[in-house]
Amino acid sequence: MPVSISELINFDPYNVYTSEIKGNSFKSAKFMDALMGLSQYIRTFIFESEMPHQLKDSIAIPFKLDEKKSSELAKLLMEIILGWVYLGDVIKQIGERLQLDQETAKQIAAIVINQIFQPILPQLKQMHIQKFSVQATPGVSNQSQAKSLQNEFRNPEVPRPLPPRPPVIAQPKPSNNVVDLRNKP
Repeated sequence: MPVSISELINFDPYNVYTSEIKGNSFKSAKFMDALMGLSQYIRTFIFESEMPHQLKDSIAIPFKLDEKKSSELAKLLMEIILGWVYLGDVIKQIGERLQLDQETAKQIAAIVINQIFQPILPQLKQMHIQKFSVQATPGVSNQSQAKSLQNEFRNPEVPRPLPPRPPVIAQPKPSNNVVDLRNKP
């Protein structure tokens, strides 16, 4: 039996996110900038994939998620695709946002990663490794951090601890010493 478009609105990450930020020009501009910063392949995935159907059929119905939790999951998936939420934190985020136990969150995360994100997973991993390894851990090379992050993506059940914040380095104050070399012989 075909599903009507109105039934899928709560499962479409783009529609859920844009309806939430409607009327807020700052958030809308930030969202559109992030969306346009994605690769064409990922943008095509957002608009042309079966993601709403998969969310409904593989997660919402089997796990008995209500409309609010389904919308929150769709919003979370959009934030992961945009790179605003780290893919390695998907279990924790699902558990907190949907108010689910750890085991259910793990099962949903496995479906998200292995089925829903499967077509874009390599690009998504690479984007997240580049974006989230920028927060370098002192004394650890970016290359070893990137390998560590890649290993975390292989096992989505293992929650990732937050990296330490990089130290704040004081910027030198600019001096007002200006030398006019135009009138020098």
